[in-house]
Amino acid sequence: MKKRLILFSLLMVAAAASWGQSTVEIRSDDFKGGRRYQIFTRNVRFEQDNTQVFCDSAVRFNDNRVEAYGRVRVVNKADSVTIRAKQLYYDPVSRRSRMRQDVVYRGPDFTLFTDNLDYNMATRKAQYFNGGRIVDEQMKLESVFGDFNPANDVMIFRTRVVLNDPQGIVKSDYLRYNTKEGMAYFEGPTQIIGKDNNVINAKDGAQYDTETRQFFGTETRIEDPEYVITGDQSSFIEGFRKIVGHVNLFSKSDSVTVLGREALYQEAKGLTQIYGNPKLIMPFGNDTLWLSADTLVSYQGRGNGDRKLIAYNNVRIFKNDLQGVADSLIYNFTDSTIYFYSNPAIWSEETQITGDSIQLLLGKGQVRKMYTYQNSFVISQVNARRYNQIKGRQMETDFRDNKITRLNVQGNGESVYFQVEADSMVSGMNRMICSNMLLTFENNKISRIRFYQSPEASFVPVQEISEEKAKLEGFTWRDWQRPTREAIELGLEPPKAPTPEALRPEGAPQPPNEGPAAGVPGTPEEEGKP
Repeated sequence: MKKRLILFSLLMVAAAASWGQSTVEIRSDDFKGGRRYQIFTRNVRFEQDNTQVFCDSAVRFNDNRVEAYGRVRVVNKADSVTIRAKQLYYDPVSRRSRMRQDVVYRGPDFTLFTDNLDYNMATRKAQYFNGGRIVDEQMKLESVFGDFNPANDVMIFRTRVVLNDPQGIVKSDYLRYNTKEGMAYFEGPTQIIGKDNNVINAKDGAQYDTETRQFFGTETRIEDPEYVITGDQSSFIEGFRKIVGHVNLFSKSDSVTVLGREALYQEAKGLTQIYGNPKLIMPFGNDTLWLSADTLVSYQGRGNGDRKLIAYNNVRIFKNDLQGVADSLIYNFTDSTIYFYSNPAIWSEETQITGDSIQLLLGKGQVRKMYTYQNSFVISQVNARRYNQIKGRQMETDFRDNKITRLNVQGNGESVYFQVEADSMVSGMNRMICSNMLLTFENNKISRIRFYQSPEASFVPVQEISEEKAKLEGFTWRDWQRPTREAIELGLEPPKAPTPEALRPEGAPQPPNEGPAAGVPGTPEEEGKP
């Protein structure tokens, strides 16, 4: 019995060999020796430098290669990494190992699951292929290939990379992750699917900051069930998305397009703010409605179907038969109503309508009705010098085929109406004051006026018409502000207010201190000449 114990001790000492630059000790409960290899079974373990390996069985070949089987477990004491597998092929000279079948790599920050892992026990470099899955407390990542290099804090994932994060899912073919910086760099076409099912396609890759949970992408396309947004660059952090450069927002439901240089989307509020010469382009029957402002805000209600567009500062709208300006505007898509605020003006052919605020009702690609509130004023140009005018507290205007058909003045009504003969000569001026008026139009021109509640009327012959009598208090002809499609489309600056001299029609009388104007076309004796 004593000889057997001595013999077993000698065999255990013989199992310790010097491989390469380090000593590897192999221990087991059972051992079988041979000329080309040795077999170790039951409670097998061996160690080299900071690396320990445990397994059910192992085979050591004469060239020092080791194969381990069963419940293989590798422990690197230098960085607390533990790797489990069913097979291990190890070269103690190069310190390279190949681990196969049900491999689980557990590091301090994440866990990797794969069937094929190559691991260098000296440099701690790791590579997996034919598929792998990484998980940590907040994310999951899958790819076909993966490389880890602790020396430079870089992890690289290639081919069918899928990152599942609380912010959403990112798909790409290449990901480089710097563990020290916490930055992930996706190269090539990259798709981001937000938790709200928005889809972002970045043509030239994206970046992800794991600390701030913020994405950055280039040449991006964002799509959800209702909108498509494209731009040169985009970034988003929880609840916010920012798109910069050639922003294009397209509404699928009504083919509305909004353009700009920068957009900010706030998911929780359903708000999209567009800056940088923004403009809206909307099909409007057989026409197109153009709208521009310094800032556009699109609001999409959550669950209630409410949808609005808010525009403010230097608001301009244009369609072929209707133009307008205002300081701010609200377009309610739910009831097809546009609200104009702060010194608005609307033009329909030769007619200008102003007030403290204006409400425009739309339907089936046409303007149906308009309400003008407080200080309502309608001006229709007769010739270069003369204007028909109506003012009142508020007005209601009806349209048919986008043309004015009726105008109802409610409260404090006043009017100036020029009598024009068949030869276009102005023969006189009618001036009327009454509470309410009803005007009918033909071809956007006044054809009839009805006065209600104690009207006071006067007729002024052409030779007695003065500039003071010819204009109601508050008269302002703002045709210089009238927008054009070209100005909106090209993003031209709104025109500056002209000087009084520039506003004076050609041939109009000069003020008294500027000299006489007798005989000049447009003076009283030639008032009616076109």
